[in-house]
This record gives sequence, structure tokens and C-alpha cells, in this order.
Amino acid sequence: QDYGPDNRTAFTADEQVTMMTLWSIFRAPLMIGSELTKLDDLTLRLLTNKRILSMHKKARHSHPVWRKEINGIEHILWTAACANGGAYLAVFNVGDADSSFSLCLADAELQNVTKITELWSGEELPAAPEIQVALNSHGAKAYYIR
Repeated sequence: QDYGPDNRTAFTADEQVTMMTLWSIFRAPLMIGSELTKLDDLTLRLLTNKRILSMHKKARHSHPVWRKEINGIEHILWTAACANGGAYLAVFNVGDADSSFSLCLADAELQNVTKITELWSGEELPAAPEIQVALNSHGAKAYYIR
């Protein structure tokens, strides 16, 4: 069951971030059937994050790169080209435990990286061939790589 009392989702906050990240990287139509004046803070942040909405608008040729187990926990990596140059990455923890690992950008054929931005938080990361990723169970992160 996806919905609880008052038609509120039963998904955790991390699961809601995961869904919005996946829908945005592959440019699914975004529709909401809700009383917009009664949105909670989390839902409002999910629907109005300008960096995530930019990925939704500019992602091209989205596809999964791999689905594999890392430290006993299953993860999925998606990539997409950005219409303005650079690339997007979305990484998902589909396991039932929190995880932490190094994501090699070469897995998505990204080299000579000059800037990395995590889209949900806006955090700028050091340009490096790997990203240190920490994900809650059922959580996701999205990155813009230049």
C-alpha cells in the first residue's frame, strides 16, 4: 500500500527522494494530485528543488549503468547526458541497510572532471575520479558532473 491516512504516502523520506531522483533522471512526466496548499515541507522541497528540476529538464539519453552488490548491499547507477554539457549521475541504495562506498566515475565513462555538485543538497564536491557516497537504506543521491 502506497498511501496512509489522509492519502499521505507511506514511503519514507529516503524512498520519496529515490522516486523523485529516478523520475527526474529519466524525465518521467511529473504530475501531482494533491491539495497544493496542504503540502508538507518534505513534499514541497521534493517538488521545488531547482537542481533536480533542471536535471529533469536537461537529461538526455538516460540509462542504467550497473546494478550490483557493494559490501553486501545492492545498488544501482544511472547516467544521463546534460543538454548543456556535462553529465548527471544518480545512485540508488536498494538494500535494507545504510551504505558507504567509493563511486568510480570511470564506470560512467566520465574523465577529466572539473566540478561535482550533489543536486539534492547543492554541496560542491572536490573534482576527483571517485565520489565518496553515503546512502541510507532505500536512499538516493544525484550528481551533476562537469
